[in-house]
Amino acid sequence: MTTLADDRMVIMYDQLDSGKSEQPNDPANWRVERFVESLETIRQTLGIQHWHVVGHSWGSALALEYTAQYPDKVVSTVLGGTFISTPHWIMDANLLVKAAPKAVQETLIQCESDTPPKGDVCSNAYTVLYSEHYHPAGRSDAAQAYYKTVGGNGFNPLIYNKMWGPSEFSSTGVLKHYDATHLLADITPEKTLFMIGQYDSARIDTVQDYLALTPGAELAVVPGGAHGFYGDRPLVTEALLRDWLRRLDNE
Repeated sequence: MTTLADDRMVIMYDQLDSGKSEQPNDPANWRVERFVESLETIRQTLGIQHWHVVGHSWGSALALEYTAQYPDKVVSTVLGGTFISTPHWIMDANLLVKAAPKAVQETLIQCESDTPPKGDVCSNAYTVLYSEHYHPAGRSDAAQAYYKTVGGNGFNPLIYNKMWGPSEFSSTGVLKHYDATHLLADITPEKTLFMIGQYDSARIDTVQDYLALTPGAELAVVPGGAHGFYGDRPLVTEALLRDWLRRLDNE
């Protein structure tokens, strides 16, 4: 993303309780509404009149929520690695598990049960799916350098477990019943880009369903990319985003 700063301002931020942001670790802050308002606070604080809002995974849900709430502030919206519905995400996750090798599949089913195997059995099985659908090519040098500055990857397991759950394949937290699909009707389709990796855990069939609800929106698929396509396919991702942002600048 930072490479786009050669022709525009690029603002990246760590959410409260993550990365370089303050970490009070107060569960009262862990609400969709609170994170959406954080975006608006950033815009107002920096004196930005209008901006492109680019969200990825959980961030795409916030980008959609923000755009629906503040449409006059948004030039365009990018819903990357599209997560806007927990029921749809879990449905896709179950399909990915079913497509895994039989031994891995059986282990993952046990891991999601009330009596998961002990030791590294589950982490090893999750790694198989994560390596295929999240970062199959590894992270770029730029991504690795950033993660080192925040002491790892900025991931906060407390907030993840509270809002989502123990793994990508089941949700037991605040977002268990989250579904913002209806908000697609409240945004401008022609200003909306769905963006996923070729092997994304956000399955193309599901994202195409979202696309059908927003006629006039566009879909970009990053060749060879998985859910972490910003990190594992940075050049292609940059080119797709640059083209989109420049086109929408002029509309």
